[in-house]
Amino acid sequence: MKRIISAILVTAMLLGCLLVLPLGVFAYGNGETPTDLKIVKSTAKILAEKALTQTYTTAQEKIDLDENMVLMTVYGQYELYANRYTGEVYVKDTVSGDILTSNPYDTSGKDMSSVAAKEFMSQIILQYRNIHDATRKTTVLMSQSDAAAYGQITVDPIENGIRVTYVLGDTTKRYLLPTSMPAKTYVESVLAPMMKQIEERIR
Repeated sequence: MKRIISAILVTAMLLGCLLVLPLGVFAYGNGETPTDLKIVKSTAKILAEKALTQTYTTAQEKIDLDENMVLMTVYGQYELYANRYTGEVYVKDTVSGDILTSNPYDTSGKDMSSVAAKEFMSQIILQYRNIHDATRKTTVLMSQSDAAAYGQITVDPIENGIRVTYVLGDTTKRYLLPTSMPAKTYVESVLAPMMKQIEERIR
């Protein structure tokens, strides 16, 4: 009876392999990065670094000249702008002309270190320590260098505003998924080991 059940499971798994394989995904284990992810990450890094040396004289000039500052919504006399690459958010009062900015619009003329510039262009700075670590070393994550530089900022419109989402830290390896894999590799690396475990549990 156990052998019959085992045979049925093997047959079912093989059929599943044939039906699902063209759409299957498999996580890379060798650290390779798909070309499309490299392009996105490269572009995001360039734009993030460019923001560290931007040279606008006024906030209005940045709105007018920075093509990535997009008008997201209008609420009464207020206009809300956002940069989906850097996370910058500007609120403009169209009556007074005043503009509230999340970050400086000119960082090139300031005598500051690279770290200081990244702090100025970050909307979020997270600092923590591992209490279980004897050294109690402090780790600092900044949205400019740990989210914007990796293309991990998203800006979504919501009612009368926007939602800005930050993912801190390089998560590229979590998304290294090809669209398919060879049948032989699937059988040898996935199906065979799985069936072996099933058979051992049945015995």
